[in-house]
Amino acid sequence: MERKYCVVPQCFNSTVKTPDKLFFYVPEDPKMRKKWMIAVKRVDSIGPKTKAHCCEDHFDVENDMENYVKYKLVGGKLKLKKGVVPHRFACQKQSVEKPERSVVKTLKIAKLTASRCGLRVVFKARGLMPPVFTPLNDDYTINYEVIPAYADYLTKAGIKSVLVGGTTGEHMSLNVADRKKVVDAWVKTAKTTGLHIQVQVGGAPLADVLDLASYCEKEGADSLLTLPELYFRPQNVNELVSYVELVAKAAPNLPVLYYHIPSMSKVEINMPAFVTAATAHIPNFKGIKFTSNDLSEGAQVLRALKDDQEIFLGADTLLAPAALLGIKSSIGTTWNLFPRLAQDILDAVEKNDVAKARALQEKLSLAIEAHTVEGAWVPIMKAGMEIVSGIKVGPPSLPQRPIAEEARKRIEDRLRNLRIIN
Repeated sequence: MERKYCVVPQCFNSTVKTPDKLFFYVPEDPKMRKKWMIAVKRVDSIGPKTKAHCCEDHFDVENDMENYVKYKLVGGKLKLKKGVVPHRFACQKQSVEKPERSVVKTLKIAKLTASRCGLRVVFKARGLMPPVFTPLNDDYTINYEVIPAYADYLTKAGIKSVLVGGTTGEHMSLNVADRKKVVDAWVKTAKTTGLHIQVQVGGAPLADVLDLASYCEKEGADSLLTLPELYFRPQNVNELVSYVELVAKAAPNLPVLYYHIPSMSKVEINMPAFVTAATAHIPNFKGIKFTSNDLSEGAQVLRALKDDQEIFLGADTLLAPAALLGIKSSIGTTWNLFPRLAQDILDAVEKNDVAKARALQEKLSLAIEAHTVEGAWVPIMKAGMEIVSGIKVGPPSLPQRPIAEEARKRIEDRLRNLRIIN
């Protein structure tokens, strides 16, 4: 069955989400089509032959349809009266009340609705993508006020994209309402920084995962990442593809990537086979985050991906060797702390300066080891972030606990001895 999406900016009705609504074809006649686009306030154009639809919410159906009574009695083809154009836009009136939704928001929505009309979903994020911490106050409430300064810090360090809600962001420990608020805060920073905002939506019951995916699409996130089901875990490639497909369908206009982290998820499925199957079945599937030390498998994934897909390494201590294999994009916690050092490693590989890449990778690895002897990953890295950047990201979310002050001091001393900090 043909899927239909409403062309009206800020209307998110579709035959998937609202199957009981009527959808009218946008006229193919150029003059009439132009009138419709002006009426619905679209800022982009639709190809003259592109099939597009407008839902019933934007018409007075009983009076605008030529065959309303007949259609209700016996069905058949929908037919509007001659000259009728969409004229009801409650969805747009609601959004006007929110000042932060300005032209930037409208353009993002226009981009989404354009893809609904048959344009291919495009994913362009590449390079270093820090998975951002969720800043917490000492009472474990979220410190939203820090996020704009955090975004500026990363942007000034040359970062172009961030991951919100990953392991580093601890969203698996947050409720859905708080996860949405954090997404909102980061999407808002993108208006001034230009950051690509990727959101990890997994680590929750399926209904919440799908709700988050749909919400992220509506609110202007740029791409999604999803963990697998973590309780009723997929047992084979087909089951994993089916799960990711559900998430992708909840946000059909966003690029969707899979988060492979078997050490935590315990889902150990062959990734080259999964990528091949997912690419064949999911139109907006655009790659994976590969958090594994098995670079042989990673290289196989790279070969299986298409040109418009990407593999993001998730192992910070393997940045240089992975780049030598051609895996040049990465999502790593320590890109928050040492973004310029990580970029220097990639630059050295790009220039075929293997000796320099090796030396810089050793420096990064030692900086990471300065932390890892003191405890679990997120608590030690949150401490390190405050030491290195001065940005207060606070304690880890419960049930994790912050490291002791003595451990924090030891990390600081080691980083000073490595001349990472002054």
